[in-house]
Amino acid sequence: MRKAWKYVGIAALVAVLSLGAVASVALAQGATGETNSAWSYYERFRSTLAGLLGVTVEEYDSAVVQARD
Repeated sequence: MRKAWKYVGIAALVAVLSLGAVASVALAQGATGETNSAWSYYERFRSTLAGLLGVTVEEYDSAVVQARD
């Protein structure tokens, strides 16, 4: 029985590592013509967050600046 659990654990580890590799490749490719720089992810995050809050990106930026001051 211990041997079976050892094989199950190794198989689970291989599966997790494989999924991580596939996910990182899929994330790196992105859509055609789309850049995947850190800046574009930041812009998408800001616009999504502003949309969820129900404000424009400019209003969100001004609120962030006001909160920092």
